[in-house]
Amino acid sequence: MRHRALVLGGVPDVLELARDLGIEVIFFQRAEGMKPELEELADEIQVAPFGDDEAMVAQAVEAYGRRPFDCVLSFSELAMIPAAMIGERLSVPGASAVSTARLLRDKRAMRDRLNSAGLSPVRNCLVHSVDDARAFAETASYPLILKPRDGTGSLGVRRVDSAGDLASAVREALAVPGPEFLLEEFLAGPEFSVEAFSFAGAHRVIAVTEKQITANFVESGHIVPARISDSERAAIVSLVESFLDLARVSDGPSHTEVILSDGVPRIVESHDRLGGDKIFRLVELAYGVSLLSWCYQWPLRMMTVPAAPAPVAGACIRYLLPEPGQVRSVSVPDSVTTDKHLDHLEIEVSAGDQIRPLSSSLDRAGFVVASGPDEQAAIEAAERLAGTITIETVPVPA
Repeated sequence: MRHRALVLGGVPDVLELARDLGIEVIFFQRAEGMKPELEELADEIQVAPFGDDEAMVAQAVEAYGRRPFDCVLSFSELAMIPAAMIGERLSVPGASAVSTARLLRDKRAMRDRLNSAGLSPVRNCLVHSVDDARAFAETASYPLILKPRDGTGSLGVRRVDSAGDLASAVREALAVPGPEFLLEEFLAGPEFSVEAFSFAGAHRVIAVTEKQITANFVESGHIVPARISDSERAAIVSLVESFLDLARVSDGPSHTEVILSDGVPRIVESHDRLGGDKIFRLVELAYGVSLLSWCYQWPLRMMTVPAAPAPVAGACIRYLLPEPGQVRSVSVPDSVTTDKHLDHLEIEVSAGDQIRPLSSSLDRAGFVVASGPDEQAAIEAAERLAGTITIETVPVPA
């Protein structure tokens, strides 16, 4: 009999791999995310109320009653908690415990857990008013970081450089209905993410990814493996393994963001899922292992615990960041699509679309993924290919 998985959200790669592995998929997706290619890849597809956890659980229970599934996986940040709730309700593997999923979604709760353990402590406070922010700022030094308590994609993250900027930044943040905001001390230094997979509590750090970010913290690229020393990698790996124990991550993928501040690794945030921005593909190119495949194979017991792999190549993603305005034309030379280093090209805009000022990962216009014999060769290939693509924009009248 074929294995059957409930998959919450994700891109076509997720469903294509399940098909290649011979796994039947019932796929839950947001209404706005429904695309013809997804419907063709899933054995069953349903529109689901992402953002309403209890309703998603009820829909999954109904689907399970009609035909049971063997595991539940989420490839959407909005569905990590309901995936955990479904797993516990139906006793099917594939997702974290509900307590772990809630902890990783809540940046304040995560900070409290870390600070209580004395592991990578960072001073912070919840901000409900300008007075709250000013009181915290008196105990810390500028710059500070203001960010949504449960945000993703760098949306709403602000750096506050002085007391003069604080009040306006807080008022602007609190004017947005819904999210609570966290004010933290600023961690200066290069940024990385750690791609790990846990097997019944045994953590395997597969890759440390080097991030490239813009001035407002939007990620413009990633490099695997990161260009760091052996001692820096060892310190990062040790910190993340301790954190995964503390957060009680027992099975499946994790993506933990770290800053080397004054040479000491400090945790920014973590997620019990694969990293976005095609990082799972960069890891596959650089290390020859498919973390995406493991997401299915481990809970379905289609694999044994592997040894940590060594890098065999370098991989890099570069995002296309044209000037804001209305797209006039998009030009991709044949030399890009035929280049031996190109792994993937995606352009998400066309003539007539509007490019907004860069404020989150949603504002990027596309990307190239390139590989090479090592990380430096991959970087040079990705930069060359991205630089050859032209997205011409014209100003939009006020």
